Amino acid sequence: MRIAAKTIVLFLSLMRCIQAAEDTGIQSLLGQFLESWNRHDAHEFSLVFSTDADLTDWRGEHVHGRAAVEAKMRPSFAGPIFKDSTYSGRIRMVRYLRPDIAIVDVDWDMTGARSADGSPRPTRKGLLDWVCVKQEGRWRIVAFHNTDFTAASVIAK
Repeated sequence: MRIAAKTIVLFLSLMRCIQAAEDTGIQSLLGQFLESWNRHDAHEFSLVFSTDADLTDWRGEHVHGRAAVEAKMRPSFAGPIFKDSTYSGRIRMVRYLRPDIAIVDVDWDMTGARSADGSPRPTRKGLLDWVCVKQEGRWRIVAFHNTDFTAASVIAK
């Protein structure tokens, strides 16, 4: 009986260590996402996505593939919309469907965004929903949906 109990305790401890390592990997993915956004580097930003990723932005516009993510973001980072923006985020929830697949919710805030005409937007807040896969030892976003809670105020103007 003691051997079985010790085995269970050892197994649970091992599982907690594995999950802690994966949580660190997901946190690192968020860090890379935010750093590349805040440097306004479309190429580096695209690298947090898998090669076959799907991205749906807050307007419901969709692109497929890492190259398409980079192409979508390049003008926004270079032009008035996001070139001066600062993104911050906090992980709200991680659910592991398998050891190599996770659903991640991220609460985000953005300052410094502008309208297409260059006029400043107010601070924005929203939620990112990601499906992430671990590929070659590294977490990447395979599906990305963005919700902007403050979009109604932007659209109304």
